[in-house]
Amino acid sequence: MPSEHLNRVYAARSPQELLQVYQEWAGSYERDLVEGMGWDKPAKVGQTLLPYLPPQAHILDVAAGTGLMGQFLHQHGQHDLSALDFSAEMLEQAKKRGVYRSLHQHDLLLPVPLTQRSYDAITAVGIFTEGHLGPEVLPTLRDLLKPQGLLAFSLRDDLEHVYREALEEWQLETRQSFSDGLEARPWSAWVYRA
Repeated sequence: MPSEHLNRVYAARSPQELLQVYQEWAGSYERDLVEGMGWDKPAKVGQTLLPYLPPQAHILDVAAGTGLMGQFLHQHGQHDLSALDFSAEMLEQAKKRGVYRSLHQHDLLLPVPLTQRSYDAITAVGIFTEGHLGPEVLPTLRDLLKPQGLLAFSLRDDLEHVYREALEEWQLETRQSFSDGLEARPWSAWVYRA
């Protein structure tokens, strides 16, 4: 059964409303999603990305949340990890993992104060869904990647059509499909190259 916070996340109609939910949810996020609902998208997206990563990759974990993706990547390579999230409370949880070199609190709808063309890969798990961000942030993410850099993300299959046109300029490396998403909604892990 979906948590109250998850329902509020999907129903959010503004960045401020979404931020409020994540501020309140930070302390119990993993207990609710991972332990309570078996959420394992960070590990599945990470496994899909690993074969394409260069050694010691410089990776930006976008919408890092509590750092589940960072923890997975840290356990599977000597990568240089940075986290970006718009919730200070979620970043505080991610900081406790001790796997990120830097943490950045920022809204991707605003100009990003990070060096362009500096990341080998960007991960974005759970960001492209209702109440969150849409394809309008893909150019921003592309600008942060080095030439031929990788973007790995999760996307529910029923939302794929929304992103198709925005990804036409990217090169698809792989797609792994899963049928065990939250609320039994099929989803895919994607890896695109800029």
